[in-house]
Amino acid sequence: LPDGQRLTPRERQVLRLLTRGWSDKEIAQALHIEPKTVSHWVLSLRQKMGAENRSQAILHYLGAPPALE
Repeated sequence: LPDGQRLTPRERQVLRLLTRGWSDKEIAQALHIEPKTVSHWVLSLRQKMGAENRSQAILHYLGAPPALE
């Protein structure tokens, strides 16, 4: 991650569920939290990872090389 930032345990948990294709609602139900809270965690982890969207965050997490522009 840029600037030595680390994902929190909850951010890592949410990211793992995102890689499974789960929606905010599904993640919220599994973790017994509100979908709005899931959105917060997703935004936080995206910012830390420098990802513009969920797909980029997932690809970064899975170790995919960056796309050529």
